[in-house]
Amino acid sequence: CIPAKSDAPYALVKMVNRITNQHKCKAVYRIHADRALELTGSRSRQMLEYHGVTVTSTAGHDSNANGRAERAVLWFQEKGRTLLCSRIRSEEFQKQLLSLWTFAVQHVGEVHRRDVFGEPPCKYEFGQCVLARIKEPLTKFSPKAQRVIFLGFAPNVTNGYFVMRSDHKIELTSNIEDDTIFDGPPVVLQQPVEN
Repeated sequence: CIPAKSDAPYALVKMVNRITNQHKCKAVYRIHADRALELTGSRSRQMLEYHGVTVTSTAGHDSNANGRAERAVLWFQEKGRTLLCSRIRSEEFQKQLLSLWTFAVQHVGEVHRRDVFGEPPCKYEFGQCVLARIKEPLTKFSPKAQRVIFLGFAPNVTNGYFVMRSDHKIELTSNIEDDTIFDGPPVVLQQPVEN
């Protein structure tokens, strides 16, 4: 998600560069979009043409002229909605559900990209409770991990993931693991037997 429409040209160039790096050769020659100025305006056109990418657009009155792109947007919406409707969810997740759609759609894209390129699948589900390492524990006896909600892969970060902490802050981390400790029955400590 880009913060403002004025950032769209930079985001487009970043996407083109990422695709080029993944394929190890020039893979994007044309970007075809509707007539939105943030995608087809002179600034975007100049930046992309500098990178050897031609910008084309559909007729302004015909939203169906770009059927392949419309279908791709629909596919991302459906998959993202499926992730957001998952039953694996905490109360914190429920409260911030609508604001997390960008993470859901981004995770859909990363999971699909990994599948296409034959990379290992994600072992965590969107919205799953996992443990993330605490960077600086308060004391030597403080926990070294905290429960967080998994929000998906962080693109362009090796082994990076987005997680949401209990204070609703989003964090980027590479140190997460399954939260299996809380799934089992509670451990009961027994009193030592004296001989």
